[in-house]
Amino acid sequence: LRPNSWWKQRRKQVQKLMNSKDAIVSESGHRMFDYTWRSCWTWGVSHLEDPLEPEQAARYFRAWCSFDPESPMAFYLLSASYSLAGQEGKALKALETSVENGFSRLDLIEKSEAFDPLRNDKKYQELIGRVKSTEK
Repeated sequence: LRPNSWWKQRRKQVQKLMNSKDAIVSESGHRMFDYTWRSCWTWGVSHLEDPLEPEQAARYFRAWCSFDPESPMAFYLLSASYSLAGQEGKALKALETSVENGFSRLDLIEKSEAFDPLRNDKKYQELIGRVKSTEK
């Protein structure tokens, strides 16, 4: 899951603004960052709720992951959209990245019907085991 170059460039520009010593410039950078991820989340979730549009949801979540590659929630939602689209390999990779980034909401993973196609997969079960081990 490599960030595409356009989003990577935008992220660098916004991070530069966020790190500015000028308070107004820094605040503007933070607002741009917040607006971008919230827009990707809003549009992605709206498409994820439509059973005919998981691929469209994945487009927004991929953008969010590219813009914020350390976000566990972005990769969790990307994984759910891939799973619903029947792309189990990509779903498992995104879920693994989510867990590596600190996603630990086992209740969300276990309750979500989006992950039903993955439940019998050995890699999925291994990821669930990792999340369970961090709960203790």
